Amino acid sequence: TSEFVSDLRSHILNETPGLEQKLNIDAWLYGPGIPANAPVARSPLFDYVDAQLSALRSGTPPSSLTTTGWNTQQWVHFIRNLPGPMSREQLAALDDAFHFTSSGNAEILAVWFEQAIHSDYREAYPALEKFLTGMGRRKFLKPLYTELAKSAEGKRFALEVYRRARPGYHSVSRGTIDQILGWDGKG
Repeated sequence: TSEFVSDLRSHILNETPGLEQKLNIDAWLYGPGIPANAPVARSPLFDYVDAQLSALRSGTPPSSLTTTGWNTQQWVHFIRNLPGPMSREQLAALDDAFHFTSSGNAEILAVWFEQAIHSDYREAYPALEKFLTGMGRRKFLKPLYTELAKSAEGKRFALEVYRRARPGYHSVSRGTIDQILGWDGKG
């Protein structure tokens, strides 16, 4: 890094006064997170999803939203940005319109189940249980077990499912979920 910075200063930055400060080089190289001067990406596809979310917030029923042709990333963005907190009735209307609980797409299911857990949408729990016992990927399991562990009832459900699912999980997933649930092997 020091060689890169030295070369950058001598060949580019020193030739334009103030450029180093404008670019905020130290923040990019040594600072935490994303620097304040990072460009913000815009996506017309996500803008369209955001417009549908606004319509939903304004009272448009889910079945009247325009979602034809959406890809996985658009659905994930939609579900992650649902207005919250949502009632069980609102989630049921979304599920009736878009069939999230029965989706065959793990990315969509994972974010939908987070919403279902957060809003105690019990109608999704049989599918959630099937997902947790059939899916071993930590990227999906960690957020779901974390959300379940936030309530006593959710944690009971999580421990019951985990007892059965744990033997099929990768050791890295087991280590993470053991920690989240305080697993002592007795369940």
